Amino acid sequence: SKATVSVLNWFPTQASEVPTMGLRTGMALAVAVGAAWGQAVPETSGEVSSMVTASALKASLRVYTGLNVDDNRHFFRQWPVPIDEVIWCCDIASFTEDGNFTREPHFNYLERNLAAFNDTIKANWVQIGSMPVALFNQSGGGTPEYNTEAWTSEFAKALATAEEYGIDGYLVDFEPPLVEDKTIAHNYGKFLAAFMDVMREGGYGIGMNTGQWGIIQYYDEYVGANLTFYSSMGMTYYGDVKFDLDHLDNELAVLPRESLRVGMGSMLPYYPADIDDFRRYNWTEANLTTYLNKLWDLGLPRVDLYRADIDYQGRFTSGFMIEALTAFLKGKQDVTTKNRTFCGDAVTQAACEDMAVAVCRWDAASHACALKPMVDINCDTVYADTQSRPEAAEAECDAAGPKCFWTGKCFYTPPPTPPPTPSPPTPSASPSGSALPAWAIALLAVIGAVLLCGAVCFVLKRRSPCRGRVDEAPLL
Repeated sequence: SKATVSVLNWFPTQASEVPTMGLRTGMALAVAVGAAWGQAVPETSGEVSSMVTASALKASLRVYTGLNVDDNRHFFRQWPVPIDEVIWCCDIASFTEDGNFTREPHFNYLERNLAAFNDTIKANWVQIGSMPVALFNQSGGGTPEYNTEAWTSEFAKALATAEEYGIDGYLVDFEPPLVEDKTIAHNYGKFLAAFMDVMREGGYGIGMNTGQWGIIQYYDEYVGANLTFYSSMGMTYYGDVKFDLDHLDNELAVLPRESLRVGMGSMLPYYPADIDDFRRYNWTEANLTTYLNKLWDLGLPRVDLYRADIDYQGRFTSGFMIEALTAFLKGKQDVTTKNRTFCGDAVTQAACEDMAVAVCRWDAASHACALKPMVDINCDTVYADTQSRPEAAEAECDAAGPKCFWTGKCFYTPPPTPPPTPSPPTPSASPSGSALPAWAIALLAVIGAVLLCGAVCFVLKRRSPCRGRVDEAPLL
């Protein structure tokens, strides 16, 4: 089978936006799954959907990550397979309550990434989020039926943006907390279908996030939109294989198999105290490989990996997970009994230093990869507080202390020590110094010799040898 790798990118938004965010809301609701963590890996998922021959499938991997260019460069280098498809995320664009398509303030960070990875990324997708519920809780234009025609010109703006920046389409993430109104779900489905029609005519696509909560659990309202892809999230992120597979069965009962993608949470090289509990996804090498093999059996070898460090950039993904997912792209694998998770995954100094920038350090004495101590300053907070004031962000990051540095985002460790600057060559002579060039020294020597000779001649009252005679007068 042919394997491809794609990346979903995340840009952390301010705390005030969390209630309408999508991804964070869904992840928080999925915390309940944690009670089932640590259960034995099952051999079957119960009512498993019909199997598909693996040889006819194309495996692919996507990864949610950030809009910081430096962070992305380091993250991409971790993977032994090229990352060539990206969904830049999150809340880069949105639709207002009136249906107006808007680019969010940090859209410029998307532009930086598009320029930085133009040679390696072959397909670019952009996440749309933070849409108000009121957008779908109305009849639209005062008609009894939700009117999507009113938004056609705004969909055209989204299409024009895709054309202008070389974007291949959008991932729409709308999952309002605790909203299960079927009418809103129905209107959201009509919105997606109309949006997809406009994008499809231009040769572009639309995807959506699905789950088992709120309005995004009503798959029957969205299947008719014939979207480019449907990406499961939240309820398939955790290392409870049976629960995850049962959820996929529910989706496969309604959504087209060929368009369904499977969300999964990543494991970190370590878990600091400040990370949210719902980002501890409890995957091990054994249950991860078992789950990935089941995806091949289900005809769903398409994984969207959600980075657990999505709001804590610079911590990256545990080595065992990269290894397992890379092998997954080639087909089913033997289930291992290893259980690597942290910095100790790296067995060489180069791998240690590169697997998690600012996280792991190489201990020469023990010849092992160890965890770096965390610092007290939360540089990410400095950055979040200045998002609406980009002109002040760099200055305030630098002012936060020596442990924060600026590279388009405020990171929590100092940058690599630059190589020493070579000392300038010492000049042979300095106009303002005491040293004289050789020719000046020689001239002064000649002048000194002449003066000395004249003085001697005067004292002896004899003809100077310089004049060719000797004075016969006696010496007084």
